[in-house]
Amino acid sequence: MDSLTHLALGAVVGEATLGRRVGNKALLWGAALATVPDLDVVVGNLLDDLAALTFHRSYTHSLLFVVLAAPLFGYLAHRIHRRDGVGWRAWTGLALAALGTAVLLDAFTTYGVQLFLPFSDQAVALNTIAVIDPLFTLPVLVAALTLLWLRRDRPARRILAGAALGLSGLYLGLTVVNKLHMETVFERDLQARGVVYERYFVKPTVFNNLLWRAVVETEADYRVGFRSLLDDAGPIEWHRFPKRHALADPVAHSAAFERLVWVTKGYYQLEAGEGGALYLHDMRYGRAFEWLGDEREMVFTYRLRPKADGEVRFERVPLPVDRERERAVLGELVRRIRGAG
Repeated sequence: MDSLTHLALGAVVGEATLGRRVGNKALLWGAALATVPDLDVVVGNLLDDLAALTFHRSYTHSLLFVVLAAPLFGYLAHRIHRRDGVGWRAWTGLALAALGTAVLLDAFTTYGVQLFLPFSDQAVALNTIAVIDPLFTLPVLVAALTLLWLRRDRPARRILAGAALGLSGLYLGLTVVNKLHMETVFERDLQARGVVYERYFVKPTVFNNLLWRAVVETEADYRVGFRSLLDDAGPIEWHRFPKRHALADPVAHSAAFERLVWVTKGYYQLEAGEGGALYLHDMRYGRAFEWLGDEREMVFTYRLRPKADGEVRFERVPLPVDRERERAVLGELVRRIRGAG
């Protein structure tokens, strides 16, 4: 999830675990610890593009990291605040809760995390919630800001923290229900059309849990469709994207290509470029504002260029930013969520 959500959730988790004994110190430690797993982006900035791509959400998002790091942070907090009379085990409990909820929450998003490193590099992505979802964030954010101004001895602190965690937890559970429902909706539409497919996945679009996107892989292409929970019953409009996987022959055995296939979970489209370059588009995310049905740029595109020595040069193609266009499309997103499209 986004940094603001992690900060707010970590703060409320800190209050729920140790707020009665140390007050706002628990909020601050919870907020800080919840952001620790995402500090892997700092290390990623020191790596090349390929290494950075695979390092993010890997070791610092594993359960082993949580278990090993929590006692260290617990001891550190205990030493800093030893005058409060709270033992390192209690601080370790806070660290476990803050770190654990952070990495587990990310597992519900579309990016996913490698929870089981170093034993398995399989990314866990449940695809039930967008990386930015205001309805999940709002309860814990309001609670975190309010708790900063409430005295430690106020019973309302514990009630507020529990209510916020309960509301956000219920909403997260609702996202799972929504996903299961939307899988059924997409499957029925495909069956009605007689589409033979190899696999598919569904995920919510950004900022909400009402408009869902499905990516269906067939032998020759991908089919992308959208459905809002507020849509009237009716056929889904599907857009086709040819796979062109045969273009991969010149780079098929390179480390860069193999890693990209792993990162995309095999959901990729290829496109031939100038000078022997090959463009790989991550179909898990598709085009920017793809639900509009126009020809916008792909969100994640990578350029692969074979070199004379047999190696393959790898680089990410940046997504052009047009603030005016993006602001205009957000209104269209709201209309599409309402079932207008």
